[in-house]
Amino acid sequence: MRSRRTAAERPLLDTWRYNESTVLISLFNVFMRRISLYFIFIVAAGALTVSFWLYQKYFRSEEGRQLSFVVERGDIEELVRVRGEVVPEKEFDLSFPSSGIIARIAVREGQGVAAGSVLAELDRSELQAQLLEADAGAAAERAKLEEMKRGSRVEDIDVKRAELEKARQDLANLHTGTPNVLKDAYTKADDAVRAKTAGIFSGSKTTFYALTFSACDDQARIDATSGRLAADVLLDAWRAELDAISALSKREELEAALRKAENHLAQVRSFLDDLNDVLTAGCTLNNSSLDTYRTNVSTGRANVNTAIANANGREEDIASQKTTVAKIEKELTLKLAGAAPEEIAAQEAQLRQAEAKAQLTRAQLAKAVLRAPFAAKVVKVHVEQGEISQPGTPAVSLASAAFRVQADVSELDIGKVRETNGNEARLRLDAFPGREFEGTVVSVDPQEIDKEGDKYFRVNVVFDATGVPVRSGMSADLVLKGVRKEGVLKVPEIAVYAVDDKRFVRVLEDGSEREVEVETGITDDESVEIVSGLREGQIVVVSSD
Repeated sequence: MRSRRTAAERPLLDTWRYNESTVLISLFNVFMRRISLYFIFIVAAGALTVSFWLYQKYFRSEEGRQLSFVVERGDIEELVRVRGEVVPEKEFDLSFPSSGIIARIAVREGQGVAAGSVLAELDRSELQAQLLEADAGAAAERAKLEEMKRGSRVEDIDVKRAELEKARQDLANLHTGTPNVLKDAYTKADDAVRAKTAGIFSGSKTTFYALTFSACDDQARIDATSGRLAADVLLDAWRAELDAISALSKREELEAALRKAENHLAQVRSFLDDLNDVLTAGCTLNNSSLDTYRTNVSTGRANVNTAIANANGREEDIASQKTTVAKIEKELTLKLAGAAPEEIAAQEAQLRQAEAKAQLTRAQLAKAVLRAPFAAKVVKVHVEQGEISQPGTPAVSLASAAFRVQADVSELDIGKVRETNGNEARLRLDAFPGREFEGTVVSVDPQEIDKEGDKYFRVNVVFDATGVPVRSGMSADLVLKGVRKEGVLKVPEIAVYAVDDKRFVRVLEDGSEREVEVETGITDDESVEIVSGLREGQIVVVSSD
């Protein structure tokens, strides 16, 4: 029960209430002053933070900051990224990209086929032979490159030195045996002129020569007698030349003696031909001795022809062996010096060319097999085994209940899209995040689409959505896979810049930068292929801003 307060207590109570209100007001004022200080501090800190960010982004100098990348060899695949929309599927006509004889038809009309199933094949025997040849050529070029990089082994150099020594000795033997060839040639010529014509002529080189029988052709008689005298003089001079020749003579002297011997033999043969004309003339009187003369002259002519062949053969053998020695000397020099950088680069180019040839043949082999790009039903088979298929002519028609995606590709990228044996594709549907589907390009609409002045072409991609409730109209992100190259030089795409339709990079060498023009190939939106201008291991730099 509440007690009543007395009159004396009321003033005290009022005083207490006043003091209490004063204390509360003081406490509130202190609290508000502190809140204001905190608010000012927070605003000031925020302003400093924003100012520092603006300074870092717009006013601080970025000079000297750069990124560096190593030119490396690796694989790169051309990609086309595009947005598309799901539409209902329809029939597709499939054809071979090249002409050929139909070797096999693997399906029948009405048959269901899985994705990747073989529908038909062209005869590939010639392409398979070309592939074996191309692979062998690439292997040979690769082995040659490895040998050039490795350098010659000591054993290889020793073998080449021994080969050179033998070649030089063979050449020396040819020169050493040349005096015998020369002497044999002289002996045959002397026998033909002096022994085989004995009895045909009377007189001597000092009293002049005359025929021992009557000749009805005066000019032939004069040619024969004057030729006999000339042959005598020639043989004496030749004998003097041979007396100065031996196996120890210089090689140049021996080779010159061979050439002179050939000229001497040619003159002797001419004399014997003239004499034979006299002996076989129809007006020459019959004489029992003439048959013997004819036989002797014929024998002499055959011996001289043999001598000419021997001299010519020795001269050709010496020339051939000199060429062999020079070739082996050059090969030994190269083995000792090792391959030059430009020679290695040239051989690397040869290897790439051989590998590209093999890769092209493999691609042609793959295109000779027509496969189903998706699970479908065979509607129509247009070809028969043994007939010739032409490019673009339908071979098999397929129909599928699956969906496809239509995507409009810019004319800048449409060249990367293949309609026949089309590009593989990866796609993601907005309605199913985290799910990725595999697809294949099956056609490209021929009519371009104009979008605000830019031209696009509609690409149709089929994909397998088994078990997924895909609906028409769903949006999709597609990545179309283009050409894939293996073992090519590449750098990040940000390192390449264009000036007047040319491509350049900045190369860091010995602490300084220099601008290098490059030829680029395909890109995967991250890296770009370097066709020429750089080599593996070089450093390219780019400003980090």
